[in-house]
Amino acid sequence: MAYRWITLLVTAALGTVLIAPAMAQSPVPAKETALLSIATKVAVLENVSNDTYFWITDYKVLFFRQAPLPISNAEKKKLSRRHPLPKDFLPPYFKLYAYDTQTSKLLPIDLFNTKYAPTLLGDETEGYDDEDGRDPTIIYRIPSCMLSPDGQWFVWYSTNLLQALRDKAHKFNIGWTTAKLDGTGAEFWTFPHNLSDSGPPVWERDNRHWLEVYESYVRKVARFSNATIYDLSAPAIPREITMDSPENGLVEGVDSDGSVLVVDLDFRHDNIPPKIEQFDLSGASATRKVFAVQPPVGYQSESDVALSPAGDKLAWIFNNKYDIVNADANGTYILCISDTDGSHMQVIGSMQGYLAPKTVNHQLYYWPETLRWTPDGKHISFIFRNALYTVPAP
Repeated sequence: MAYRWITLLVTAALGTVLIAPAMAQSPVPAKETALLSIATKVAVLENVSNDTYFWITDYKVLFFRQAPLPISNAEKKKLSRRHPLPKDFLPPYFKLYAYDTQTSKLLPIDLFNTKYAPTLLGDETEGYDDEDGRDPTIIYRIPSCMLSPDGQWFVWYSTNLLQALRDKAHKFNIGWTTAKLDGTGAEFWTFPHNLSDSGPPVWERDNRHWLEVYESYVRKVARFSNATIYDLSAPAIPREITMDSPENGLVEGVDSDGSVLVVDLDFRHDNIPPKIEQFDLSGASATRKVFAVQPPVGYQSESDVALSPAGDKLAWIFNNKYDIVNADANGTYILCISDTDGSHMQVIGSMQGYLAPKTVNHQLYYWPETLRWTPDGKHISFIFRNALYTVPAP
């Protein structure tokens, strides 16, 4: 029989409540359901990025497609005389596309793309594109961004590089931009801190406020130190909040209580079960609760996690091999849901990872990733082998 235990530690100086609710074991059915047998393939990711996606409605998905900056060689040469540019400079940018899962049609969001797509510059990173996956090459990923819960507002890390290169009157700016997908309501936001120390933007559930959480380094250890909340109705008056957290992690969103949920990252390397941090940002200084999470029996760590639209459930992908870099086709992945404190863990299904014979789209090893919920909360989606799948949420 599983027993429930709770430990409370209140630290007044930090405003921290440490809670470890868990079951001694998370039950796993004797025979797990094959995940792909209950999943529906709703889209094949052809000519679109598999980095990320967002649900606009319950049947329409926001995808991204890479495109070269519209600068000719002659124009680039001319610009290089005025601005010293590296030889292979000018990263690609990303256009937005809406995919209808009912009609299988992929259409560009033209009004948005015409105005803003050139500011969605690719984020340079190192990848692999040779047959054995050993020789690195530079690839570009979608910049940090997020779609609002109602599917109308989009916030992204923007760079006016093209405009600044072409027009001396325009100063080079980087920051956040918000706009509706129909191209209206644009607002540029300068951020008070270095974006390299900032997490992805997170929308509050009212679709009017969004926030960024950023970190500082203490003795070479990253920790969340502050949050900034932005109001679409008052763009010039962001609200700063102190977050005195000993750890950083994945910022998942705003829960049903209005608190920000963060999933701790440390266990990925140390094979330690994950923790959930809950930050109440209603005051000038955040209060923090920490919940210990017990993964299903036989699964060592978490690969992905996503907060439900109602803010009351978490979807998880756990795996039985925490060293993903050296994983092989024998790795098993299990999809679960739980309450936001990690309790009531329920298994939906499991599947094997896939080891491709040759590199495809800079990936050799595939597993279910990039979890999302449909806006109605009735389905959970994930990407596997360049396809988008959905499964019913219990």
